[in-house]
Amino acid sequence: MRRIGHLWLGVAEHERAWREVRNHALDERDQILWSATDPKLRLGIGGSLVRFGGDKLLLMSDRGKLSIARATPAGIALLSQADVLDAREVWSTPLLYAGRLYAKGDTEFVCFDMTGKAHAAQTQSSPSPGN
Repeated sequence: MRRIGHLWLGVAEHERAWREVRNHALDERDQILWSATDPKLRLGIGGSLVRFGGDKLLLMSDRGKLSIARATPAGIALLSQADVLDAREVWSTPLLYAGRLYAKGDTEFVCFDMTGKAHAAQTQSSPSPGN
């Protein structure tokens, strides 16, 4: 069997009640290349992940913490993280569509512009200090 690519998976660690993000190389040995050990990347039992933009992962913990990480065959690096939902149980997978991120908690629904265009437009239209 020849190597055909990489697959990123959330693997439940029931004893610790959280998930590790793992990268499995699809080769003849199905060898795990690395495991994420950073506690900031813990997803919880209901957490989810979505691959986007080639090497990026969007991770949503079951407590509403959203993380963006870069995952390559060499490892994983946390790029950004924020608490976006005030939730105790987030079981839904976030959705990326048309440059926006949609996420649902147990009582909340949020939408974020992921293009940066809204921030750029707001910065350009804001008056400069002293004007």
